[in-house]
Amino acid sequence: MQLNAGRIEISIPYEVAVALLLGVILLALIVFRLGQSSSPADQKLADSQAETPPAARQLIPPATELTQMPDTAEEQIAAALAERIEQPEPTGDNRVVIQTYQLRPHLVPVQQYFARFGIETEIRKIGDWYYLLTKDRYENPERPGTDGYAAKQKIIELGAAYKAPLGYETFGEKPFHDAYGKRFEE
Repeated sequence: MQLNAGRIEISIPYEVAVALLLGVILLALIVFRLGQSSSPADQKLADSQAETPPAARQLIPPATELTQMPDTAEEQIAAALAERIEQPEPTGDNRVVIQTYQLRPHLVPVQQYFARFGIETEIRKIGDWYYLLTKDRYENPERPGTDGYAAKQKIIELGAAYKAPLGYETFGEKPFHDAYGKRFEE
């Protein structure tokens, strides 16, 4: 180290410089990893990639309890609406995607809810996401006047009355308003 014309000059061997650089990188990775492990977002991501942890299983009632839950006023209104809307015979090659979510257990009560109104659904894993979609196929659900459009509107109207069981995802203030049609190769 030397002072030269008002500047401080430092010279170190390459081996020491590389070792210091690697040490700084290692320290940054350790701090990053510690931050990940203490973050609540990491717990949510880990839950989405693994099964529901035991602590959450205590909050989530079994599927048999969900089907025995009493109907609320909103569900009774939705049932009346479902009876009023005629279900056309499905004829197309599109399905209506009701909801996508990274945790399968949160889609099960939704599947049971729509089954009460005669809408058969299935949960399918595509990539890291689970899709709740109709079993029936329809014409283009995005085009007014098609059976797919009518089915999508019925799902949106019924979905507005959906109330999630305790411990499950509510899917927002207007659940299932963003249902859409998708063509699946089978």
